[in-house]
Amino acid sequence: MVVYNPGAVTVEGGAMPRSAGSFEEAERNARKGVDASHPLGSLDEPVADGRCVAIALVKLGVFNSVGAAVEALDQQRDNWTRIRGDFRQDTFLGTRGSSWHRQIIQRTVIAAGFDFRLTSVCEMNKTDSYLVDGLANDRYLVGNKWVQPYELDYPEDNPRDDPHNWQHIIAIKKGKIMRTYNSIEMDWLHLDSEGKPDPETGFFRKIDRVYRICGIDRVYRMPERGAADYERLGTRWITPTRSR
Repeated sequence: MVVYNPGAVTVEGGAMPRSAGSFEEAERNARKGVDASHPLGSLDEPVADGRCVAIALVKLGVFNSVGAAVEALDQQRDNWTRIRGDFRQDTFLGTRGSSWHRQIIQRTVIAAGFDFRLTSVCEMNKTDSYLVDGLANDRYLVGNKWVQPYELDYPEDNPRDDPHNWQHIIAIKKGKIMRTYNSIEMDWLHLDSEGKPDPETGFFRKIDRVYRICGIDRVYRMPERGAADYERLGTRWITPTRSR
């Protein structure tokens, strides 16, 4: 389990759209017995533990407190009943109060009024907000200093020998990795030109998925239509209401 260690050394200093429609797709596949990597994944897919998802959602402003985030995630877990019987287990769904499958996270974020989109690592920028899911490193390089931010479950605990224990989800907001007690530049992901982190120096050894999170009230203008003609809210183009 990846748990922040406040006493550790610290340093100052492709993109397929995912929307509410994928719920139904996931459930249809589950009822058919599809055991594919997308959208549900396998029964032994690693799930980030230690309430890191709830903490990340608070960091992104989706919820005001970790308690509220945990309650909402657990509610979506309980509501996800249209799923194949052998998938209804903690190893897949996650453990109430602590860990949640990525479809549960997606449901929770959308139900809270935010847009949730799978994106590629290479498309991340220093303006938007993201959830990043991957295999955390037991230490990473910030400038010329090593940071070891996590408590170990046992003396030999490390992501190389026990990767399931090091699955982690973090928030990135405006170019900052939002850690529990401070933030660091996303540059310390140490990504190469293909978006892969350096497994020895990066914050993550491996990044599995990146989700862009934004409020549905964020407005995108449709190109070449004029500001008054169309607006985009979430994943839908709509004609705005005009005052008379």
